[in-house]
Amino acid sequence: MKIPVTVRFALPILFSDFVSAETQYGILGFGIPMYQPLCCYSCHDALSALYLECTTFSDDMNMHHSDMDMKLIKRMDMGGDSMATTSDACYASDRIWLETFSYCVHEKCAQDNVDQSEQSKCFSRLAANGLQVPTLQASLPSTAPTVQLETEATWLNSTNLVNGNAYLSNYVTMKEFVSSEERHTRYALVSMLFVVGICFIAGTWKRYITPKFGPSTLSLKINQHLLVPATLNNRHSSPLPYRAGYLPKRALSIFVTSYVLLNIVFSAVSFHHVTPNAWYADRRHEIAAYVSNRTGVLSFANLALAILFSGRNNLLIFITGWSQSTMLVIHRWASRVATVQAVVHSIIYTITYFWTDGSAAYRTEAAMPYYWWGIIATTVLCIAVCFAVLPIRIQSYEVFLISHIAFAILALVGCWYHIDMRFGSKWGYKVWLYIAFAFWAFDRLMRFFRLVFFNYSGSPIAVVKQIPHTDILQLTIHLKKAWKVRPSQHSFLYIPLLGKPWENHPFTIASWSYSELARNMPVMENTDITKQVEVQNKEIDGSLESHHGNESPQSDQVVCLIRARKGMTASLLQKLRRSGASSLPVSILTEGLYGGHRATLLPLKSADTILCVAGGIGITSCMSFLQQYVVESRSTELASKPLMSSATEFVLAWSAREESLTQHVSTSLLPDPTAGSQDKRLKYRFWCTGENSSQDKGLEQGTNMQRGRMNVRDVVRSVASKEKRVVVVLCAPGGMSDEAREAVVECLRDGMPVDLIEEAFAW
Repeated sequence: MKIPVTVRFALPILFSDFVSAETQYGILGFGIPMYQPLCCYSCHDALSALYLECTTFSDDMNMHHSDMDMKLIKRMDMGGDSMATTSDACYASDRIWLETFSYCVHEKCAQDNVDQSEQSKCFSRLAANGLQVPTLQASLPSTAPTVQLETEATWLNSTNLVNGNAYLSNYVTMKEFVSSEERHTRYALVSMLFVVGICFIAGTWKRYITPKFGPSTLSLKINQHLLVPATLNNRHSSPLPYRAGYLPKRALSIFVTSYVLLNIVFSAVSFHHVTPNAWYADRRHEIAAYVSNRTGVLSFANLALAILFSGRNNLLIFITGWSQSTMLVIHRWASRVATVQAVVHSIIYTITYFWTDGSAAYRTEAAMPYYWWGIIATTVLCIAVCFAVLPIRIQSYEVFLISHIAFAILALVGCWYHIDMRFGSKWGYKVWLYIAFAFWAFDRLMRFFRLVFFNYSGSPIAVVKQIPHTDILQLTIHLKKAWKVRPSQHSFLYIPLLGKPWENHPFTIASWSYSELARNMPVMENTDITKQVEVQNKEIDGSLESHHGNESPQSDQVVCLIRARKGMTASLLQKLRRSGASSLPVSILTEGLYGGHRATLLPLKSADTILCVAGGIGITSCMSFLQQYVVESRSTELASKPLMSSATEFVLAWSAREESLTQHVSTSLLPDPTAGSQDKRLKYRFWCTGENSSQDKGLEQGTNMQRGRMNVRDVVRSVASKEKRVVVVLCAPGGMSDEAREAVVECLRDGMPVDLIEEAFAW
């Protein structure tokens, strides 16, 4: 008795209704068993293809898929296209069926040492697809049957023994299918745990192991060959030709490559053909089904990973100290892997339908709702990946972001209905989607909680000023309560005044001032930072009074420098210009502080010298490190957890195109390098590369100002030596960043202990 190919492909779906009525939690192989006990399911499969006295026949070939799920459909080999259906009520009322099935379960499951309770549960579950039937004991025939069904039997007219070959073929086929499904689950879990586990290992190494051993020949070699260098040709921050993307750092490239190769291997191994086989016509059909199912499950797991690494509130950032840009690299590759696996899943199933009954079979299946929801999900994933290429992100980031979120939502909806309409809540396939939803929900909820926490005292007021002769804005945010700011931190700001209240962008905090600093650090009263705060308060006093009556300006504030490009920043600059005023107060909402994790800043604790290399607006990030150094060197009471306690020298090397920007920052925002403790040296070196850089326009007296391009290699080597530890903090455009990275690698090659902290210019 052989089941046709079309039915064999449908069997895993048709039998998806035959599960325990008890609620099951987990995924296949971990909390949810499939086809257990196998002896019971094998008896059912070996017998259910037979016609009963109450079986009905019809010429209607256009039966709805949900009806197909409720009854076994058999094609009669009688020269026509008639369809035979045996309803659940038919099974429940047919005495011969109940006796034959119950005796098979009783006999075969006893051989497998399955206890009586499990036999009874399975019999009640499968005998009539959950309809009430007599118990297993009540259904057993009074006299044990002795005649075995013939191999070619098509009718069950009397109580018989199950055909041995039919039972065996179903047993071994189902056993391998279950093993394959459980391997899908294990490989998907390993894929996820590999990525998350590497993150935990990297975080543990960075936090606890590296500080204990300090600089050594081994650590220098690891940094030189693995952790610091670019993957190829010293290109990392500069985009590839034709803006094809960015190459990750070498260690990250190895990590991503390992992850991709692992998924390729998992998609191609551990597939076994069994014979005799009750479901598949040949080895080709069987392996194709297994590969398609494997890639489908792996795609779900990697889709969850992609969502995890896209979030701002990813806990792995805190654990590893990796930047958001690093996490987004993993997000992109997880998305690509998930998409390719979804495409493979779809293509293989499409091909197998053509293998069986040609285009007619495919058209019939593709008309099913579950199928076209799967097509929608796969297609949308492909579009999302294509629209995430670097040229589109650079050209129109807002369009990319909105469409990317919309595509992601539609893809998840498609995946949900694809599973729900095919399997319902059975087999735990939805769990992978629950994980993805949980990652997304956690990030969005944390954003909301951050908004509430940082704005519940009232919306902060930001005063916008344009730095003369530049397209750079200085944003001074007057806080309702002080923030405990650390270097390298940024905040996502919302400016509803611009007409897009949902739009938000990250801005690095350049400097900060709060009342505690003013009370406990009198030496800072003589620095330019405090002078600048006082001047700003006087300048904007009138603006704030007009905005909030007689309310005086807050002394707690943070300063951001923003280059106006497109979108929100361009709109803000236009708003300021249209106002005709030198400064513009605007109400904002802030998502609070991100970045600056201690795992990221850990190298600073043991540094003897800190070198900040900044290019253009990259001075913003370097200023935060500079302020932290000044605060710690002039008032240790304010630094309960100092970051730079060992550093005796801080060098700021900054190259900018606009001389007016250099003048503004040096005179208004940077502390006096000659003030403070004499054993904590502060040194500035500036380069101006603008069109008028050849003119001899000096900055403040004592500033080390040079014309032309900074020689990054010479700057790095000027502070490096074998006798002291140096940390290079880097925030510059792509080409300049790559030069600095190459210089650090060269120092490591020469035995100089140099660490690198890079603040990416773009995501």
